[in-house]
Amino acid sequence: MLIRSFVVSASLIAALFTANLVQGQEDLRWKLKTGESLKYIVRQSIQQEMTIAGNKQSSLMQQTMDMGWDVVDVGSTGDATVKQSMRRIQMKMNAGAVAVEFDTSSTQVPDSPTARIMADVFRKIIDAEFVVTMRPSGEIKNVEVPKGLLESITSGLGPNPLFTEDTLRQTMQKTTVTLPEKTIKAGESWDSSHSMDMPLGSMKIDAKLTYEGKDPKTGLARISVVPTVSFSPKENSPAQIEVMKSEGKGQVLFDSVQGRIIQSDLNLTLELRISQAGQVVNQTVVQTTNMNLEK
Repeated sequence: MLIRSFVVSASLIAALFTANLVQGQEDLRWKLKTGESLKYIVRQSIQQEMTIAGNKQSSLMQQTMDMGWDVVDVGSTGDATVKQSMRRIQMKMNAGAVAVEFDTSSTQVPDSPTARIMADVFRKIIDAEFVVTMRPSGEIKNVEVPKGLLESITSGLGPNPLFTEDTLRQTMQKTTVTLPEKTIKAGESWDSSHSMDMPLGSMKIDAKLTYEGKDPKTGLARISVVPTVSFSPKENSPAQIEVMKSEGKGQVLFDSVQGRIIQSDLNLTLELRISQAGQVVNQTVVQTTNMNLEK
């Protein structure tokens, strides 16, 4: 359960990621318009392998999320107020003898008790509107969690539930890529950093982003992403998590004219060492995430 909580939290980050060419420079910024609606499809795969007391175990989770962005207002500074919501979640998970599969758009009740609990939680999230204030750089200034949502999804889950208001807010703050504040040229880089509080500590994701110029196939601005993950355990935590290795790379295709992400891809591999009550678990997590703007 401890390991599952860590990986599910990581997957939420999951669920992790404009302009005119003037004298060889690019002004990358969001250009949302009041009243418009965007729909993003996010596909994620998380493969885990772990060794517990010499025994190897593996699991695979595949998830597809339909996300809606409804632009309520865009101010004179370009700051946008956006209602973001999950419209549909499909999940498949296999972990040894445990198989979980559900679709929030289906009225069918899953056979597995685990699947029923997960489906019930995610169905409560569906269509809940998070009010997000986003700067033209993609930086999220504020997130309003829907009233009553936290109580609804955590009821019946027992003590120390995975979801808290902070984790919900922090998850929504990572739904887009942070862009530079000024015009840049091909080859120039900038940094971004995000943190997420978890029951056992804080996970931090640092990323180096580089503008690679125009993609020759699509004409879109191409941005490379190199993420690094670290973890800081809480004092007196019952378990210690060490990130032994973090490797990743990704790419974002950004429409400079319309001012929005068209596609993003990220591959991330983590090697973790988890210690609790004298037991050591070595775990490898391979995660791929793809996000596409639906036309």
